Amino acid sequence: MQNWKVWMGALFVCACLNTQAHAAEDQWVFNVGYASAAQLSGTNAGRGEYASFWAARRNALSPTTGAYMSLGVPDIYISGSGTNRQRVFAINAGLTHQVTDRFMLFGGPGYSHQSVRTFSGERVTRSGFNANAGFGYFGDRAGISLQYDSGPRALGLGVTFRHQIGR
Repeated sequence: MQNWKVWMGALFVCACLNTQAHAAEDQWVFNVGYASAAQLSGTNAGRGEYASFWAARRNALSPTTGAYMSLGVPDIYISGSGTNRQRVFAINAGLTHQVTDRFMLFGGPGYSHQSVRTFSGERVTRSGFNANAGFGYFGDRAGISLQYDSGPRALGLGVTFRHQIGR
């Protein structure tokens, strides 16, 4: 395990376990989405699809600033383990900013890994740090989110749920 994974996890955990949240309620946001990554250079493989899951504590650091962590896992039904199919994995952690009660921005650093096994049997991979950014728009309990990951050059759309825990 590399140090960056530990720091991203520590940032998220510390922000979420912060006992001095600045709001009267803990406001959590959960997202389930789907993202499509660009074709991996040097291959004729298709786009890499992955399921995106993230959780955020919107008011962890101040009334308008929180933290989030997201995980993108390969869609095994589409990417599978066959040849010429791209698999994408991404993990991100960062900060959220509450613009209004119904609109939230988020962004932070992350890491992504893409791999393709070509028809010739060669495995082509690309790994590295990335940036993740997006926004969420909420109704009373649910909403939508749009996000972009720079590493796999992936655009994602998700369904967002917010949950409040009163004190």
